[in-house]
Amino acid sequence: MNNSSRSISEELGLFIQDTTYESLPEDIVLRAKERVLDTLAACLAGSYGWEYPNELIESLGCCGTGESVIFGRAERKSSAGAAMINAAFAHAVELDDGHRNAGVHAGATIVPTALAVGTELGSSGKDVLAAIVLGYDVTYRFARNMNPAEIEKGFHPSATCGTLGSAAVTAKLLKCGSAASANTLGLAGLQAAGLMEATLSGQTSKCVMVGHGALAGILSGFMASKGLPSPQRIFEGKSGLLQAMSRDVPVGEITKDLGGHYEISDTYVKLYPTCRHCHVAIEGIAALKEENGFSPEDVDRIAIGTFPIAYNLTGKIHEPEDTASARFSMPFAVAVSLVKSSVGMADLEGNALSDPNLRSLARKVEVRVDQGITSEFPKKRGAKIEVFLKDGRTLEKTVFTLKGSPDLPVGWEDLRRKFINCAAPVFEFERSCRIIEGIHSFEELPELSGLMTLLARGN
Repeated sequence: MNNSSRSISEELGLFIQDTTYESLPEDIVLRAKERVLDTLAACLAGSYGWEYPNELIESLGCCGTGESVIFGRAERKSSAGAAMINAAFAHAVELDDGHRNAGVHAGATIVPTALAVGTELGSSGKDVLAAIVLGYDVTYRFARNMNPAEIEKGFHPSATCGTLGSAAVTAKLLKCGSAASANTLGLAGLQAAGLMEATLSGQTSKCVMVGHGALAGILSGFMASKGLPSPQRIFEGKSGLLQAMSRDVPVGEITKDLGGHYEISDTYVKLYPTCRHCHVAIEGIAALKEENGFSPEDVDRIAIGTFPIAYNLTGKIHEPEDTASARFSMPFAVAVSLVKSSVGMADLEGNALSDPNLRSLARKVEVRVDQGITSEFPKKRGAKIEVFLKDGRTLEKTVFTLKGSPDLPVGWEDLRRKFINCAAPVFEFERSCRIIEGIHSFEELPELSGLMTLLARGN
């Protein structure tokens, strides 16, 4: 499909137009359904786990009233407003999926966009699944080629690249055709925004950037469908997005092998509600404890060696003041894993944050940049864990592959358990099972309204 005379947006516009449900391999369809189930779990966890009041939720639905479902809530909004809120929820508690080496969380924007727009347009389950695959493809293609430079420049890929993925979803469901799809992506490029500063302070606002990505992508699609043009070379142009937000981007890689490799297959699943960079340390500590049988009381100190981005994002907070900062504290996550061999949502809330034992253990954790681990980045993202025991022993483990990664995937039953656990504070077990069954047979849905009704509280 690559043609040097076409712009990136034109190449992707053709890809959006030509890709159909029938053209997708069976395993890619399954991946798309898994992404719906997993992202909805994160949305529901966020719907009750984001600690801000209903008045703020109301203000996020800035596109006025409507009939689109806010997951786990009784309120309804316009499709764009509901997508924005649901995307914010999906990213709110750090349980949303991601790409193994692109530093981006695609599902938080893609799935809420697809479900909201698909419901409004009366799209079939097959059409929505195809749009989801395209949304992941576009998001990941930009993110994996723009990073780590994009992050180093201070931009937040889940918000910026997520905007482009949301636009691809919207263009496909609107059946825009190649030219309008290219314009949709171009208009989304003009609106893509998000800064990494939100990972350092005001972390609770980070998810709103991702919500804006869903909103901006939807607006771009509707504007393009009404004929609004965009800059032709918005991405690769001299003053385009790639130059502004990254550097030395291999432009040809963004559209290479379109339809030959579907990027959604490179998605990982999050099993712990923290920044993904903490997960290698969480699992490494748990494994060392299981293999060697020591207790937290036996530990003198712990050293975690990682790569610079992980250190900058998660290595500096030892005693988090609130849940939002706890999700970006590797020392605190290590302390929890040292005690429980895992980390759950309750471990980063309320009394757990002030637990003197956990805070004391967190102070024993030193996070530092390790040159060996850094040399593997960005193709591998790992950590070297060293536990120094009071009896003089030193235990060591290096972890690169995590549970839920493409190389060590979890299956439908694991995702089912995650959904039921995340949905438990919102829905009774029977209703959760009905939702899961609806997602399992998603391609058979003539339209989405019945499934969406199940996802709204109070129905």
